[in-house]
Amino acid sequence: MAIPTTAITEQKRTNNLAAVSDDLQLFDSDKLDQILRLSDVMADMSILPDHLKIDSKTKAALSRNQIRANLFRIVNQALRWGFDPFSIIDETYMVAGKLGYQGKLIAAVVNTRAGLVDRLHYEFNDKAGDDKVIIVSGTFAATNITEKLAVRLGDVKTTNDMWKKDPNQKLVYTGSIKWARRYCPEVILGVMTDDDLDAIAASSARVVRPAPASLQDLTQHIATMQQQLESTDHFDETIAESIAGEEETR
Repeated sequence: MAIPTTAITEQKRTNNLAAVSDDLQLFDSDKLDQILRLSDVMADMSILPDHLKIDSKTKAALSRNQIRANLFRIVNQALRWGFDPFSIIDETYMVAGKLGYQGKLIAAVVNTRAGLVDRLHYEFNDKAGDDKVIIVSGTFAATNITEKLAVRLGDVKTTNDMWKKDPNQKLVYTGSIKWARRYCPEVILGVMTDDDLDAIAASSARVVRPAPASLQDLTQHIATMQQQLESTDHFDETIAESIAGEEETR
């Protein structure tokens, strides 16, 4: 059945107004004060997750003002989603100073905030291992159009242990995130997820060569490097002579 154009326009208008209203809450002094007071209460919690109390880079304890400022961001995001901030904080984590949200939280946000007729639907193929595929689908209430997205395990898995322990569940979370970023990016705009932080952690990893254990090892290391440089120089000279010879014969 066709959806009246007026209904679609009204839905878009409502979504736009909601987005603007959410953005403006930081400029509402009353709401700003409420967020600050709530952040204060949360900062004093003895059960506050460690990643919100300790610097993820230096492992040093954060000051109370830093904790409160980080909580302010989380509380504001929770309010934009219409979620309880106290239930949100346990679904966050930090990697290399970046704040991320768990995939299961993002899936819940999409189900409640994307304007869907029903919850996201998931189907798996009958393959195993890297060839396992999940098809995520959701139908928008405003248009009655169902959008689908296929995600292959081998294309998205990371070093996260959950990919080994429960790959189907992790595919559900990752599929939900990718579906939302394609079809309703405004719902999770500006939010990093556990998949994003896994990728950051992997790209930040560097192979560190061990320091020479003795003067003899250091001398050998220098000698090896010199040999490599001489070999490179010889190669460059050989190439240069070859090119010069070809030019003379032309």
